[in-house]
Amino acid sequence: MELRDYQIEALNKIKEMNKGSKNIIEIATGGGKTIVFSKLVAENQGRSLIIIDQEELLQQTIKKLSYFTDEKIGRVKGTLDEVGERITCATRQSMSYPGSDRMERILSNGEIDYLIIDECHIALEQQKKIIEKIGAKYVCGFSATPFTNGIEKVYDNIIYKEDILKLVKQGYLVSPRCLVCESNVSLDGVSMTLGDFNQKELSERIDIEDRNKFIVKKWVEYASDRMATIVFCSSIDNAKNIRDEFKKAGISCESIDSDLDSKERADILRRFEEGEIKVLCNVNILIKGVDITSVDCIVEATPTRSLMKYIQQIGRSLRLHEGKKDALILDITDNCKKHRLINCNTAFGLKDGEDILEMEERIKKEAEIDKLDRLAKEEQERIRKLKEEELIMKEIELFNESIFNVRENSIYDWYFNKIGNVDVAILKANKDIDFYIVSKDNNYISYKRIQGEGYTYQLETISESNSLKELQEEIEDIAGKVEKSGAYLNPKCNWKKKDNLTQKQVQACKGKKVKTIWDVLVYFSVKNSYFSLKDVI
Repeated sequence: MELRDYQIEALNKIKEMNKGSKNIIEIATGGGKTIVFSKLVAENQGRSLIIIDQEELLQQTIKKLSYFTDEKIGRVKGTLDEVGERITCATRQSMSYPGSDRMERILSNGEIDYLIIDECHIALEQQKKIIEKIGAKYVCGFSATPFTNGIEKVYDNIIYKEDILKLVKQGYLVSPRCLVCESNVSLDGVSMTLGDFNQKELSERIDIEDRNKFIVKKWVEYASDRMATIVFCSSIDNAKNIRDEFKKAGISCESIDSDLDSKERADILRRFEEGEIKVLCNVNILIKGVDITSVDCIVEATPTRSLMKYIQQIGRSLRLHEGKKDALILDITDNCKKHRLINCNTAFGLKDGEDILEMEERIKKEAEIDKLDRLAKEEQERIRKLKEEELIMKEIELFNESIFNVRENSIYDWYFNKIGNVDVAILKANKDIDFYIVSKDNNYISYKRIQGEGYTYQLETISESNSLKELQEEIEDIAGKVEKSGAYLNPKCNWKKKDNLTQKQVQACKGKKVKTIWDVLVYFSVKNSYFSLKDVI
């Protein structure tokens, strides 16, 4: 497989790195960053360790490696423990959870030349642990959006950058063409959490019939001739409600979420890729790991202040495909006087209806901005961003003060227990699987409990972090992928309110006041958390 010019340039930059350095390679979504590091480790004679963000991406990475080498690739995740190969692919979680000896056993087979960390903009604390333990000669982080606050404390520099604008100009991506569609919904009063909207409050505000109908109306007006559309929504309920409005309009549409099992998800994705489904609604499932090149329209149905999230989402539509000239981005923009929303204008400088080449032509025709005025504005923006970063850090500190904050900032049904002096947050994914977050020594630890036969169970440590928010998002992402988890995670499910309890169920709760089926399940779940955690916390 032949590399593109910029991929060769990125590869050469990596080969020029000094021993002991830790650098970032920034390549836009669709730019083939996996190809770059696959070529690198295949050519290198020494050992390499590739850290992947999630299990679904591991097999994709091994497939890209097969373009450059026929040797066996070690896989480390879950029960897979192939630590002795020259090239090893491992999930981040499998390497960094407390008590794991996998890094030691990898190193017992020889030192690591290249430590490659994909999606290096997330889980910085876990990355630091892996980097320090492995002690590789060279550390290379890859990301399309290395904008995370604090990343500069983990990595030295960004040594190569190929963003969306550059790849569009070179013809390796299609250009976004954006249209702002203004709704009459006000976001005033929706609180902020860590620099972005509180997702629970946001979903309650925007998931209304008039707005959902407005989205369909604008899609029919501007995008009905598009090949394939992805709609990014604020919650599972919002995705289903928007799907229903598309169907009422006679448009083939489905939603994909954690209510579906793996076979149902795979079938929906297959039908979408084959063109049977025209529009596909989701919350965050399609941000990573799904590359359907025919997608030529994105509906941003959930407002955001996160540039990283926005770029990841629209990147789903920019890959080349036969007959595809551009990617239409419909920005559903709500009234927001207090906060600046991210859209194509704030992200790329595009005006309504423009693509990137048209934008550049416009810029050439515009008069040059006065240099002193421009420098003054840049300084003001720099100061504003510094103040914003300070506020975000304060919010992180405040969020970490109480484990009970996970419920206030979640669309899922968290509940709590207290074991001794330790507070425990609990999230039930199905009848046999519970997830815990435990506060301990100024840190937070997450666990997964799997019920076995009789009184037996399995308790797995997942992660440890000093960021409660980071751990919450990781657990919710894992729980959301458990088959049929939606019925347990969603606090609005009708079955949870059923009060036709039997006398036996009431007596089993030993005097605890229970009114519903869900109360009974929570009672036993809390009880199980005590016996599972009392000896480990």
